[in-house]
Amino acid sequence: MSTGSSQAYHLIRSSLAVGSETFKKNANDDWFNTEINGSEVKGNLQLSPDPNQLTYLNPNDLEQLQEQMEQLLVKMSDLTADVLDILSIQWLKGERTSKSGSIFLTIDDFLKYRGLKPKKSRNRKAGYRDDQRSSISYHLNILKNLWVTIKELKVKEMVDGQIKRKTIAVDGPLIFLDARIRKIDDETGEEEIVGYEIRPGLPLARILYDTNQVALLSQKALSYDHQKFKLEKRLTRYLSYLWRVRQQTNSYTKPISVKKILKQIKMEVNYQRPSRTRNRFEDTLDRLENDGVIAEWRYIDFVDIDKKKWIEKWLESNVIIFPPDEIVQHYEPMQKSPDILENDSGRKSKNNKDNHIGKKLMEKRKSLNLTMSQVAEQIGINVSTISRIENGKSNPRGKNKKRILDWIDGKGDL
Repeated sequence: MSTGSSQAYHLIRSSLAVGSETFKKNANDDWFNTEINGSEVKGNLQLSPDPNQLTYLNPNDLEQLQEQMEQLLVKMSDLTADVLDILSIQWLKGERTSKSGSIFLTIDDFLKYRGLKPKKSRNRKAGYRDDQRSSISYHLNILKNLWVTIKELKVKEMVDGQIKRKTIAVDGPLIFLDARIRKIDDETGEEEIVGYEIRPGLPLARILYDTNQVALLSQKALSYDHQKFKLEKRLTRYLSYLWRVRQQTNSYTKPISVKKILKQIKMEVNYQRPSRTRNRFEDTLDRLENDGVIAEWRYIDFVDIDKKKWIEKWLESNVIIFPPDEIVQHYEPMQKSPDILENDSGRKSKNNKDNHIGKKLMEKRKSLNLTMSQVAEQIGINVSTISRIENGKSNPRGKNKKRILDWIDGKGDL
């Protein structure tokens, strides 16, 4: 699944996931706010109705709205971020139902995306539970009441037939939401929400469509339980963003510090019982590896946890997280290839049918049950280069050829 992956989108989604930890209201503020600042975006999110409609509210009505917004903030969570991701996935698919860019989704569509299965029963009502459905509506209402103010956003636009980068400013609601309602009982007038017509507000539309940055998101990011496995969910989202950024420089396996990962997934360090933090951190990565979200992970720095005050050294230590082959192959067509390898005649080639080395490399790798990232590390060659060789898009020569042959069988000349 492809979802938004610009820095702006990542920061907005991360803010929603932790809700009250980031949204604050100062003494002079009427509404809860959080900043979304990075190298490519500067702005803020405000949890409030449309500010343009608040000018003439009397004090009592204003106080009631503020209380409603505070209630929404209490419920804001990783599930809110999930709902935004599902909308992003649908919008980027281009499956719009109107000229305004709206999409129509039923409540059950959201629950299916999350990997939940409807109840099957002969004696009781089948389908999803009412609380599951109402939860989706609630989090859509949170998104509806978010106002985005972006002072600086780097986007790409077509100018005279060329793509050029520019900085824009834009503000508006995060999404527009219209419920489709049907009566289920004419006598009582009881109604139910069938689904929603939803379109992105102008800031989100610019972020999704004009930054030209889309990432492959694992289904697990949506299906992990937002309470029991929220750390796994957050790390899956972060890696989706990180790998999209790193594909530009083919640096998927660049080490990451433990401290940085904990910061990204908003995991607090228990200094009284640091082993609990370390164990939960390792359990999170182990689960992602077992579920195929990552291929493998490992520490590259040794920390003696039997020594006093080991926690500080552990926080500064680094891990390598290997992406699955699916990620490498997905981004391969998007990558610039400064290291396009030459074939044996010296001519540069991206497609050579005579790919004996690539076939042998793939056979050996699969026989050892290794990923491309793992093989690339062992041989000392870029993972994207390994992918191109295996797929017959280039043939190695010189040192790279020797390294691959040595890895395949120790010696040889194919």
